[in-house]
Amino acid sequence: MRPQLALFSGATALLCALLLTFAAVAGAGLQQPTRASSIPEGAVLPQASPSSALTDTFALLLPLIRLPAAPMPVKLGADFGNMITETAVISQDFALAAEMGATWTRIELPWLKIEPNRGEYAWAPYDAVFARLRELGVKPLVLIHSIPAWASDPNDKGCGPITDWAAFEGFLGEAIDRYGDIATAWEFINEPDGFAPHPLGPTIGCWSPYPAQYAEQLARFYAFIKQRQPDALVFFGGLAYDSWANFDREFLANTLQSGAGPYFDGVSLHFYPINPVEFPTIADKINTIRSTLGRFLLWDKQIWITETSMWSNGAQGLDAQKNFVVQEQTRAFCAGADNLFWFAIRQEPFDPPLHRWLINRQHQPDQGYYTYKAYAEQLDGAICLGRASNAPAGVEAYRFERQGQTLYIVWSNAGAQSVFFPAATQARVLDQDGGHEKLVPATNGVVAIDAGALAQYVWIDP
Repeated sequence: MRPQLALFSGATALLCALLLTFAAVAGAGLQQPTRASSIPEGAVLPQASPSSALTDTFALLLPLIRLPAAPMPVKLGADFGNMITETAVISQDFALAAEMGATWTRIELPWLKIEPNRGEYAWAPYDAVFARLRELGVKPLVLIHSIPAWASDPNDKGCGPITDWAAFEGFLGEAIDRYGDIATAWEFINEPDGFAPHPLGPTIGCWSPYPAQYAEQLARFYAFIKQRQPDALVFFGGLAYDSWANFDREFLANTLQSGAGPYFDGVSLHFYPINPVEFPTIADKINTIRSTLGRFLLWDKQIWITETSMWSNGAQGLDAQKNFVVQEQTRAFCAGADNLFWFAIRQEPFDPPLHRWLINRQHQPDQGYYTYKAYAEQLDGAICLGRASNAPAGVEAYRFERQGQTLYIVWSNAGAQSVFFPAATQARVLDQDGGHEKLVPATNGVVAIDAGALAQYVWIDP
């Protein structure tokens, strides 16, 4: 559930308070103000009834209120990184991700690889990617990154601003012509908040020194996409927003200050559990980004977590990854995230330092795959309505609704505790892997659930 927002602040709140106070004293007959967005064009507003004490007429002026977007059904995605063009990944692993419940896939289109020389395109590997997505019915989020040397400043090594915009529009137009039938979500640059060229190459952006240029080029990207696909979503490039030695904490704010606000539908954000001081949970990071957006009155932007995952080779082993799948993703959705992409969902060709995959190199489900699959099945089509505020200390309980059904996801951070949920008849309780179902009858209008460290799904039967 999106956080409830204070819609007036600072001088605006003071002005509104003064106007409302004045209206209460001088215009007792005035009706409640109508939201500007609900007044049909050309409609005649009802007149305030005349006051027997006052004959003057006063106009009550209020600022246009921009409400936060309504919560959306849960969406889950997969991110294969630069493995997406591998034949076996396309033929086998895309299907495994879809069976796991990932209805979206983040697809990288590195411009420098597709058009290494001006006017010479190499689309064939990506044609195969999008053909397979069409077969599976999976939606792509298309990520554009990596600028060819001939269209960028050589000092930026392909990770910074575009110097040949006409060529970029040619490339982008070609991409829309080929994939626009299925691609309706576009992201401009990966981790643009980087300070300088990264050892991993231009996949990691380095726009931090250029916030005004990012704002300008995002606006042009937005305009081009919307002209061709008016209903498409355009995303601010995936912010690392962490590891401050490499990434700029103020990049988002600086680009918004430069006028980027109207030119994106949502923010792409990355989260890994690497900064427990500032971001102990994914919700803390989402709330920080929402706070920055709120400073610029951008309350209606979506937030997609386009990279997130947990590894199994830490101190808590595989349990840490399984817990992350259920608990951290639940926190994210209930903090207002609209889509979550697991990265890297496939085991990389080399032995990665972090064992975060859910599909291994043998093209088999691995590690927390089935926990994820159960999570996707339980939350398919569900909307988060928020966190229960009256739960015992140390207990997290989040309420979802799906087609009139009520689901709670609950766990305890403080040892075993009993939690009581309103229910007329009974509750169906499943473990974090979606198994071991048990029925708990209601007594005096409530069911008692024993909550522990592992999350449980609690379905309230009518």
